[in-house]
Amino acid sequence: RYGMQQLLESWDCECQSFADKATLQKYLQASPLKPDVILADYHLAGDNGIELSRLISNFYKQTIPTLMVTASMEREETIRQATMFDVLIKPVKPESLYLWLRNTVA
Repeated sequence: RYGMQQLLESWDCECQSFADKATLQKYLQASPLKPDVILADYHLAGDNGIELSRLISNFYKQTIPTLMVTASMEREETIRQATMFDVLIKPVKPESLYLWLRNTVA
């Protein structure tokens, strides 16, 4: 999580990271700023990235472009079909992430 945050910040991205639902909910209540994109790991301790990504979109009452990261190649198609999120398989290549961000935010 921290490595990804450092990479994003090195590209001048402003980002927040959350390890769990409770921390995310506290942040949402305190922050009025809607994110441009959501980058989430599918596997989280006690939660999953799909649930937390939907929580963010529902909070802001709009669809937010989301990239789901997973180590499971078997889950890739399941995630795409169930969510319409874009998916990258770990280990994530910085070039692939940068391209996704550039194409999504531009």
